[in-house]
Amino acid sequence: MFFNVDAGYGGAEVYGVKGGQKDLLDPHDILETKAVGYDNIHRNVLSEVLSFYHGPAFCRFLRRKFPEYEQFAVVAVYYPNVAENPKEKLYRTVYVCE
Repeated sequence: MFFNVDAGYGGAEVYGVKGGQKDLLDPHDILETKAVGYDNIHRNVLSEVLSFYHGPAFCRFLRRKFPEYEQFAVVAVYYPNVAENPKEKLYRTVYVCE
């Protein structure tokens, strides 16, 4: 099996908002897995929530799982060139759960 590995990489981050303060939620707290031998978070499973199709259901899930937050922001994160500048990140808010 052959893979085309690109210099760029993307994923999703989810922020909980309380009192105007944004907290980055740990993906392992969002999608808890009991699998042995691999980690779904590192396989980028959370990137599925970037789809507007999954947005309403994901917002309901977040409200149930983290009731202490008033809002949630689902953000797309892109690393333009991981090899040359691994700390450079571009952000775009995809949707906000009110």
